[in-house]
Amino acid sequence: MIINELILYTQNVPKQLHFYSQVLGLSLLTNKVDRFTVKAGSSKLTFRQGQEHTQYHFAFNIPPHQIEEACAWVNSHLALLPFAGNDVVDFPDWNARAVYFHDADANIVEFIARKNQTSTAQKTFTPQSILNISEIGIPAHPVAPIVAKVKETMNVSLYSGDRERFVALGSESGLLIVIDYTLKKWIPTMVDANPHPLEAVLQNKKGYVFHLKLSRNAFELLTQNDHPIA
Repeated sequence: MIINELILYTQNVPKQLHFYSQVLGLSLLTNKVDRFTVKAGSSKLTFRQGQEHTQYHFAFNIPPHQIEEACAWVNSHLALLPFAGNDVVDFPDWNARAVYFHDADANIVEFIARKNQTSTAQKTFTPQSILNISEIGIPAHPVAPIVAKVKETMNVSLYSGDRERFVALGSESGLLIVIDYTLKKWIPTMVDANPHPLEAVLQNKKGYVFHLKLSRNAFELLTQNDHPIA
């Protein structure tokens, strides 16, 4: 799976704009009064004006050999969010390591380095080293209907999970992380994983594009094109 664009909501567009364009220094693609979009590697990240408090969990893929540099960068610019006493969190089953931090809305943002991925990046890590949006957190209860809909509609595989508390759908290039918010919280801070409105433009391995839309009480996943993108 490829995450072409992630669309999130914020009560303070200027604050988030400053964080992503100035603190992280991501390239600004569009900037309007009620929304903005930045370039995150091959993906786009958009924030729109919202009316309610939101808290999301999402991840960026970074070059597999730069996790220690990423940790140092976060530590020098922001506050690291450790887990179980570790600034760099090891996921041996995924052959990956990650670091976490908050953005201006206290969303949990993750840099994850997947050792199975290849990258020719040679420069010292900065947020411009981001490869793409790697993960989107989808709180749900129960998880089974959403998992079934994604698998059937997009023809994607189960990547990991116990199918009840936690399911990761897709591939290392892009994952939907579906969790039962009555059974599991977001690591590393263990805050409640509440569903909030979000949208995403996704692409499966055959090149078909899909529009995902999550609200507090509904989940939609619609096919956007009749023919695959070459």
